[in-house]
Amino acid sequence: MSDFTQATVIIKAADQAAAQADMGDTVFIVGASADGLAPATNYVTSGPWSNAEMDQMANDVTWAKKMYFGTDWQAALAANNLQVITEPLV
Repeated sequence: MSDFTQATVIIKAADQAAAQADMGDTVFIVGASADGLAPATNYVTSGPWSNAEMDQMANDVTWAKKMYFGTDWQAALAANNLQVITEPLV
């Protein structure tokens, strides 16, 4: 049994500071919006999360989030009508 879970987590831009305070500043750095242009309305992180991190996000944090399990981050964004912002975020 592995100690990690593949997941994509999407948060509102207003919650980025709180989410990074709880989970670290290397997550929630990829901006997204409905048209793929800045400013970011949401932030997304996808990849392997430790099971302890997933437990913390699911049960302890107070900021809103959407969690999608598996590796299909594009489907998670599409389900929320979001596109990754590819231009530099200013």
